[in-house]
Amino acid sequence: MISAFLLIACAAALPAWEFNIPENLEGWQPNAHLSEVKVENGAVSTKAVDWDPFFMLEGLSFEASPWQYVTIRLKASRGGTGELFWTGQTQGDYGGFSQDKRTPFQVKDAPDWQELTLFPGWHPEGKIQKLRLDLYDDARFEIDWIRIQEWGAGQEPMKDGYAWEFPDGQTTKWQLGPNTPQRFAPRLDLPVAMRGWITLEARSQKPCEGQFLWEAPGTLGVQSESCALRGDGAWHFYNIEVSSYPSWKDRLSAFGMQFPESAEVEVKRIAIAEQPEGPPALVMRYFGFENGVNRAQRPVRVLAQFENTGGTAGKLDQANIVVPDGLTITPVASTDGDKPLDFGDIGERRWDVTAAKPGAYDLILNWTGEPAKTVLTFLPALEIQKEAYVPEPHPVKSDLDVLMYYFPGWNNEAAWDCVRRVAPVRKPLLGYYDEAKTECVDWQIKWAAENGITAFLVDWYWIGGNQHLTHWFDAYRQAKYRKDLQVAIMWANHNPPNSHSRDDWRAVTKEWIDRYFNLDTYYRIDGKPAIFLWDPSNLRRDLGSSDAVREALAESQAMAKAAGYPGIEFVVVNTCETGGQAKTLLDEGYAGATNYHEWGQAPTLAEDPKNMQY
Repeated sequence: MISAFLLIACAAALPAWEFNIPENLEGWQPNAHLSEVKVENGAVSTKAVDWDPFFMLEGLSFEASPWQYVTIRLKASRGGTGELFWTGQTQGDYGGFSQDKRTPFQVKDAPDWQELTLFPGWHPEGKIQKLRLDLYDDARFEIDWIRIQEWGAGQEPMKDGYAWEFPDGQTTKWQLGPNTPQRFAPRLDLPVAMRGWITLEARSQKPCEGQFLWEAPGTLGVQSESCALRGDGAWHFYNIEVSSYPSWKDRLSAFGMQFPESAEVEVKRIAIAEQPEGPPALVMRYFGFENGVNRAQRPVRVLAQFENTGGTAGKLDQANIVVPDGLTITPVASTDGDKPLDFGDIGERRWDVTAAKPGAYDLILNWTGEPAKTVLTFLPALEIQKEAYVPEPHPVKSDLDVLMYYFPGWNNEAAWDCVRRVAPVRKPLLGYYDEAKTECVDWQIKWAAENGITAFLVDWYWIGGNQHLTHWFDAYRQAKYRKDLQVAIMWANHNPPNSHSRDDWRAVTKEWIDRYFNLDTYYRIDGKPAIFLWDPSNLRRDLGSSDAVREALAESQAMAKAAGYPGIEFVVVNTCETGGQAKTLLDEGYAGATNYHEWGQAPTLAEDPKNMQY
């Protein structure tokens, strides 16, 4: 503690912990989930042995600013996700810590020393009085040092100037250190109320996802918005709207950007603008079949979709298909005519194409940009028999239960815009359906059962008794073929903090028993109705401990048995990736674990999570 206080007391210096004195943790205290804690050879070493390992530091008192950042030099036996919690309070739940006062960080899966740079955005706290460094289970760590630093010390913040140029394409003048991937402008105190756009002129050698970063007075944390860069090596303008963010209403204190190093991004100019900038830039978003099943000897629809990503209106002067022998084509009148496309507008052209026989056909589209190519594969023609209703399913029999997650968010036209405008190739075979209709659910049951699906795990929402997106279950209850597909609740409990409680847990258990377990098609494991829980850590957080979770789950078991069921099979959907996490979950009363997206932390550890290989 002495060396920590000396650093704090020095008026010109911010705290730093170098761990150069053997057995001196300099005030950082490990919890019981860390073992073998030592300070030797200029570093702290430890082993995480349970699900929530962390070091706590109290007794701090330094002025927080938006230009401060934290660097940590460490190495770990495996990659993972850690968090730095910080607070200017010492009282209240969790001693002043909360979920909105934390900065996540990724540790690469590499044995070498790594230097991590964290931008907490803790300036609204005024003073920082406590820190907590959360690590992750089932790993060994060495920490060389932890330092709080600040850029632009002694400089007055810029109050005007909204554009920055980089003539050589390199952004190193915004780099805070040799190992810092983020780039930040000099200190700012910049009014942005009338400037709701970020404009970037850049080129990238491969497709990647960049990030724009900013801090604002009164807003905790660094805010961000992503930007997808094309990977063709050519210069492009990218315009990102940010005025809808609450943190982008008055002034900015900091502004920056970050791109994956491997993409070799060069930046010519970045600006905070009043409106989109740059010349017209029409981009082809899609060229291919509009619908999923396309057979020979009948007209099928082909769609070409374009977007103007430039700041100036552009016009689609031509769009003509060159077809090979064996295909006939008829253009379909365009709904948008030849009107210019403003920034972000979508233009579409359609054709009806008929194949004389099944097979694959090469098509070329000549348009304003580079010619586009696609291959259309036509299936053999079939005699279609008209039915008054969905035909009866013929389920596939299997010794295995195959369960599929289902998100019930598709009950109105507007819900499909995210597919229709961005990824029309994902248009369902049912079309842009309304899943609140029983006929739609019967089609889903038929196709699921005939493809070996045993049950849907339906995303289910409950926050303090308030529910939404229950329309699918309502339609399922009326479905003609309900007997051919079982269902279970996947409670998506990514709820706000403090929304779980013992009273709420009793209420939600009663809802399951009264409204769902009595379905004769409710999915059971070993005879018990199964509840799949998205995030058990949220329940543990709000109830306060694993012991409290154990008591809550035990009470649910008792309620189910009192209602005539043999109990409840609780299965977690996330946060079961290590031995310590599994032991905790078993102790709390869970019977199993699965995952929703993918196993492990591959995406979070990837340099560019949205463009990684799976």
